[in-house]
Amino acid sequence: MLKSYFNQLQEMAADVDVPLLKIFVRAGVPPSTYYRTVQGKTAISFDTAVKVADMIQLIKEGRTRSRKNKRQL
Repeated sequence: MLKSYFNQLQEMAADVDVPLLKIFVRAGVPPSTYYRTVQGKTAISFDTAVKVADMIQLIKEGRTRSRKNKRQL
């Protein structure tokens, strides 16, 4: 069975132990896109999935900007 882009992103986010919503925001994707997808109102596009996947990869590699408040993504 094929997995949706969103399901694949959820698994990737679980690997880095960061909430997927925070990754969406950090990748520059509006939170409304996340919520519409969770509610089943829409599916995310390939371009959006790539943006989020790229951000997950950056987090995994530790290449995100340093920040003062470590509790924030």
